[in-house]
Amino acid sequence: MQLLQALRNAAGRISAGFEDSKLFQHSGDKGEFRERVIQEFLRPFLPICYGLGSGAVFSETGASSKQIDVVIYDAAFSTVLFRDSQNSLFPCESVYGNIEVKSSLTVGELEGAIENIASLKRLQRDDSDMLDLLPFRRLVVGSGLRYDRTKRNPYLGMVVAYSGAAPAAIEAALNGQVRKRNEVSGLLPDCIFVLDKGYAIVRVADNPKAAPVAISEKAEVCLYKAFDCQGDILPFFYLTLNAALNKIILRAPDLDRYWTRVCKDILRSHEPGTG
Repeated sequence: MQLLQALRNAAGRISAGFEDSKLFQHSGDKGEFRERVIQEFLRPFLPICYGLGSGAVFSETGASSKQIDVVIYDAAFSTVLFRDSQNSLFPCESVYGNIEVKSSLTVGELEGAIENIASLKRLQRDDSDMLDLLPFRRLVVGSGLRYDRTKRNPYLGMVVAYSGAAPAAIEAALNGQVRKRNEVSGLLPDCIFVLDKGYAIVRVADNPKAAPVAISEKAEVCLYKAFDCQGDILPFFYLTLNAALNKIILRAPDLDRYWTRVCKDILRSHEPGTG
């Protein structure tokens, strides 16, 4: 299978890239170099409709995420601020999700990645469903028609690390977060991939025969389980990412609401006594 072999061939380039990143003394430079390594790996294998960038994500209410390592966004229809800059600003409606990149994933580093992913997943946006044909085109139906109203635009949150702690330690830390929050939290990462040890940790339903889930908003998806992928960790990462992206249907920002807000601000600024 050509795709599988091409992904396996890319493993050496990623390893070399992460080794090269160690030559940088400044942690910020090192981090930016690692992020580019992941982007350069993904770009040839992702459809061009998926953009890859770095920066912060904002919502209509003015809330903002933390600095995101790799933002996956709609490259066809989205309006990205400072698109050609090293760091951009992304409207949350145009974002599929994010990837946090780590050289070594310790339990402490995992906590930082969890917070970054949660800062994106907290951003509120209108839900999409099966009637959203394109980000700016929605099928309008009568009130009497029943259809699947399942939310189709959850944020995807992933962590990719070159090296890291043993899988049991990371798995236990994630499941500890689930128990700590005393609920199934949509704010937690969906998947973790540690390249040099060849393991992935993904969400599963709370039963011993559960299959892994790439991305889900369902309540029963509440535990994490480690999977030994060995030499196929990069193909599994790529296929998991694409399987998750294929399930997401974005809805464009409601520009009518922005327009109305701007009009009100303009009219208010011209009221007597406001000059």
